[in-house]
Amino acid sequence: MFYIPCAISYQTCMGLLYIMPASIEEIDHVKIEENANSKKLILKSYGLPYMFWGYFLILMALEFAMYLSISSFIFKLLKSENSLDLLIAYACLATMLLIPLFSISMLFFQKNIIREENKLTIEFRIFWIKVRQKVFRFDIRQDKLEVTHLLESPNMAKIQKNPHTRAFENQGHYILTLWSNDKPHFIDRHTRRQDLTKLAKLITEF
Repeated sequence: MFYIPCAISYQTCMGLLYIMPASIEEIDHVKIEENANSKKLILKSYGLPYMFWGYFLILMALEFAMYLSISSFIFKLLKSENSLDLLIAYACLATMLLIPLFSISMLFFQKNIIREENKLTIEFRIFWIKVRQKVFRFDIRQDKLEVTHLLESPNMAKIQKNPHTRAFENQGHYILTLWSNDKPHFIDRHTRRQDLTKLAKLITEF
């Protein structure tokens, strides 16, 4: 379908890393808020596996070692009156600051799917602060959620269809799309169709 490649964006790329709950029983990541006038379902993504914290610590150790080896050179450049030297020094410092900041922000990234009576909201949070939000109309009488398969770039094992290399074939992944007002809106993606089907059912039947 032509719309799927257009839907691949920043949040799409995060879909395989930050898994959404697929059952109401996942109480740490599923919350229902009710009051006299409305009812709201909040689905919170799981964080990255703990091994990513290990990767982060390794990255910090490497960057610290790099800083120790080049810090004297950077401070020498900062004292220079040459604008190019200053530019190089500030670029190095900015890079060394942005690398850990970006890395730790990914460890504290969270995606929320919020289902209300006639709308569906997608929130992106870093350090529990909302940084982006998308709101879509979701009327179950007119709109629908659809799970489709996507294989962007098959590898050689997939193309050749050799039984001996079947384990190395790129299988692609599945995309959950909301069709609202006859327009597609990306919601989530996963390597397992059944998990997205359960997520779609959870959102629709709320």
